[in-house]
Parts: sequence; C-alpha cells; structure tokens
Amino acid sequence: VWPDVLVPLQEDLSIDQAKLCAHLRNLCAKGLENFVLFGHAGEGSSFSVDEKLSTVTHVIAAGVEAQNILLGVHSSSFIEIAQFIRKAYEKGVRRFLVPGPLHGQPFTHLTLFEYVDQLIRRVGHDDWQLFLHQLGGLSHAADFPEVTLNDLHKVHPKICVGVVDQDVHMNHTVDLIRSFGELMTIAPCHESNLAVLNLKVCVSALANLIPHVVEHLLVDEGINNA
Repeated sequence: VWPDVLVPLQEDLSIDQAKLCAHLRNLCAKGLENFVLFGHAGEGSSFSVDEKLSTVTHVIAAGVEAQNILLGVHSSSFIEIAQFIRKAYEKGVRRFLVPGPLHGQPFTHLTLFEYVDQLIRRVGHDDWQLFLHQLGGLSHAADFPEVTLNDLHKVHPKICVGVVDQDVHMNHTVDLIRSFGELMTIAPCHESNLAVLNLKVCVSALANLIPHVVEHLLVDEGINNA
C-alpha cells in the first residue's frame, strides 16, 4: 500500500512541513514504507517547484528514505518537468509520477509519445523510474492510450515501469492489467475496486487514516483471488 499522502497547510496556505513529517513518521511506525508525495490526494498541482523541493528535503531529513518516495510532477512543459526531476534526483529521489499534458487536448498518440520520450531524454539519467498517471474522468482526455504506453515501455523499458490509475471505473484498470500487467506495475487508486482485483500494489488516500484496513483488503483479496 502506497499512501497518497495528504499535505497539511498552515493558515497562509504554505505547507506545514513539521506536521507532514510527523504524519509520515506515524505511517512509518505503522509499517508503511512507500509514499506518494504531491500526488492526486496531496494536491500536487497546487504547489510550486521550490515548495516541493523544500518539502522533499525536510521529509528525507525526517527519516523517509528518498528511494521510497513516488514524487508527483505537474506541468505541461516537459522541459520544466525534466528540470524538476533532475533537482529531485540530486536529493536521492528515483521514482516520479507524471500525468499527460493537461492543456491543448486532445493529443495524438505520436504527440504524447514524443512528449514523454523527450522528457526522459532531457532528464539524462538511466537509473530512475517513471510512473505514468492516468487521471481518468469522463472523457479520459488526459490519459495515455494503450498504444502510447506500449511504445514508451518498448523504447524505455527500464524507466517506464508503472501506471497509476486514478479512474474510478474498474474496467479501466482491468484493461491496463490485461495489456501491461506482466510488463509494468499497475496501481489502482480506488480501494473499493480491490475487492475483485488481484494486485500487489495500490495507491490509497484512505491509507492516510486507516492504513492497516487498506493493507488487509489488498492482502486478503490477493490471497482469495490467487
């Protein structure tokens, strides 16, 4: 279970880094090791690059292992995303969660492929992992088509290693599992779907509050469906 970490704020809407670090230490004490920071539940798109990098520094100093962070990245500029990833990489972070561009939709397969391909090449490292964020929604306009996911994995198999599926519809996740379950990590975000999915990983906002309940649901259903 990877908690989609909630980010506490101060009265001026800046990040309360002390409370965030305390929250993460509490989750660590409950046995959790991996965390999605500045993901969907953490409202990652609401914070600046400087705020995120400063928070990452504090979180690592508080005892969270940098390699256990899946760091959300939000921008429609692949140049800005690459710059941010390089800076977080210098701090030890190796996992990044990146959605498709949010402006100018719809995009063709080739456009989305080139967007991510150029991003990877501009980062310039080969020992990091990219999780593509399927945001879902009514139109799925921000999602990467399966042909794009397939081509990206073929070209960058060591970097394009996972998909985080934010879509509430279980069939969407099932299609991803059928197409890529043996090639990439598929992590659903909606706990109610775990009852019928046989997966080892999920991203969960509820894990901020009831991590053991989500963990038991994932483990128990995985055993029942094995």
